[in-house]
Amino acid sequence: MANTFPTYPAEIRASTEHPGLRYVRVPHYFTTYGHPPRGITTVAALSGTEGEIAICRGDAAEMVRAAEVSETAPAYALAATGPLSAPSGRVFIRFEDGVDVAARMEEITRADYIVVKRVPQAPNAAWLAATSRRVADALEGIERLEQIPNVANVEPQMLSERVHRPGGGRGPAAPPGRRPPAAPPRRRS
Repeated sequence: MANTFPTYPAEIRASTEHPGLRYVRVPHYFTTYGHPPRGITTVAALSGTEGEIAICRGDAAEMVRAAEVSETAPAYALAATGPLSAPSGRVFIRFEDGVDVAARMEEITRADYIVVKRVPQAPNAAWLAATSRRVADALEGIERLEQIPNVANVEPQMLSERVHRPGGGRGPAAPPGRRPPAAPPRRRS
């Protein structure tokens, strides 16, 4: 099978704080940015900071050739059985306590990122996007961000659909035929 998304990684580390957790590409699913095209099966409609994002099932190569949407990307899942997730194109960065994002702007710019949102209650954290604003570039450059001095954590923003679970609980949606991750056991007092 041809690689429809050669500039996207097959795996993405969920965060530098939890390097063992990884998002993996899910075959036969893809992400669209903008209105999902007619005739494509949408399995999750998400609202991102830049507009509509949809996770679709089908042949992404046909979608790319038809050029019906502004950008497409692979769909990912946390581990092999997690819920479907779409990369938003944003990356969260947090520096060690006492290191303001403003003090590292030169390094952030050199890594080909821009600050798109500061976190008012945490001057050591911000949401970034690739200077190109391309989702693939945001994911590809995460390792450059991790090399900036005093970085405590870097993680891509991955969007998942939330659904109501039986019994009133909420949790991420799993694709058809896949089980959502089990809820952690409750502690007894």
